[in-house]
Amino acid sequence: MDKEVISEEQVIMGIIINGGDARSKAIKAIQKAKSSDFEIANELLKECKESLCKAHNVQTELIQEEIRRTDKSNICLLYTSRCV
Repeated sequence: MDKEVISEEQVIMGIIINGGDARSKAIKAIQKAKSSDFEIANELLKECKESLCKAHNVQTELIQEEIRRTDKSNICLLYTSRCV
């Protein structure tokens, strides 16, 4: 089975989109927690974590691909968080 070829720009956009989605969910979770709506806040935090994990996994794949390539790319992204 062939992998679909995705450009580095698309991968980077995936990281940005998922990271932005995670940030948005985190902010909404804080707002809900401030208004004592903890059930929704917890759900938003779960969604936030899912988006962060997606961004992390995409970035990890990008880094691994960069390591495997012989024609080294200019892109080197470091990620200090981890998905648990």
